[in-house]
This record gives sequence, structure tokens and C-alpha cells, in this order.
Amino acid sequence: MSSLSRELDRYLTIRRGFGYKIDTPGRVLHRFTAFAEREGADHITTDLFLKWRSAFGHASGQTWRRLGTVRLFAQWLHGMDPKHEVPPQGSIPSRYRRSRPYIYKDQEIREIMVLKAAKLLAAMGPFTVVKRGCRSGCSGCSCPLAASP
Repeated sequence: MSSLSRELDRYLTIRRGFGYKIDTPGRVLHRFTAFAEREGADHITTDLFLKWRSAFGHASGQTWRRLGTVRLFAQWLHGMDPKHEVPPQGSIPSRYRRSRPYIYKDQEIREIMVLKAAKLLAAMGPFTVVKRGCRSGCSGCSCPLAASP
């Protein structure tokens, strides 16, 4: 068993101990360490990672996420031994692009609130009493509900 395999077992044990479910990432990392052993590597390098990545060819968004697990493993190893290189963030192009959020204007917010209130009142039915009053329970205040029996 190589040093990378031992470190991988330790890494996976720690991650599982923290409650992470790492079935698929574990398989990906085992494949990577097997590849590293075939290449005769004792440490993760950017070149090793790029060679391994080229084996994936044109990949889907899921594959890019799996490649990211190897980068996280390399970061963890680098924290203990600086001989391990962390592949640059740009070496794993992300397929996911977050859409730009829409920011509502004040008038649009008012319209939404009015429509929501109308739907809420319609759902309540014609026999529902909507009571308004002060928060103190109308005892000794001058609101109109205080005088009602």
C-alpha cells in the first residue's frame, strides 16, 4: 500500500467521522490514487492531476464535481505536507453558472403584496371576521374595539 493510499484511507475515515456521505467521491479518489501508483507518484502534482483529468475527455457537470473531490483531497494533503501540489481552481472548469438574481422594484413588491392579500382574504371566505386593534388587548385604550361589547 502506497503512502497516498494510506493517506486516502485516513482522509475518508475522518470525513466519514464528520458525517459526510462519500461513496462516490471515495470511489473517485480510490481511482485517482490507483492511477498515481501506476504512474509511480508519491505526491500529488498538478501535472499528475492534469494527466488523470485528460483520461476523462469531454465531461459532464457531474464529472467536473468529481474532479473537484481530488482537488479537495490535494488541499488536505498539502496542509500536512507541502510537497503535495493543489491543482489550480481553473484546472477544473465549472459547468454550472448561477443565473443573475432579479431585484424587484418597490412598486412590484407592493403589487405582489396586494395580490397576495386579496388571495388570502378570498381563501378565508365571506364569514371570516378580521379584527384590528391595539396590541394591549384594548383594555383602557381609545380604539373603537375597546367600546364594543
